Amino acid sequence: MFEAVLNERQARIDRLQVAALCGLMLLGAAFIYSATMVTESASAAPWYNQIWVRQIIWYKEGLSAAAALCFMDHHQLARW
Repeated sequence: MFEAVLNERQARIDRLQVAALCGLMLLGAAFIYSATMVTESASAAPWYNQIWVRQIIWYKEGLSAAAALCFMDHHQLARW
């Protein structure tokens, strides 16, 4: 009775969790943008020197590290 349910393959990625994570990341970048763009000198600074751009770069770095960790064999990680 339960064999069909137990043998069914489950998705490895929880799409709702990924969507929530992306939404929180966008909200965080929007908050940083709104908090730092209050003066004209901040708006006139080059885009690569903005704090919110650096936040997005850190988001990309963190997601890359998480993806690399997901592709590693968990037995290899357990030996460490």
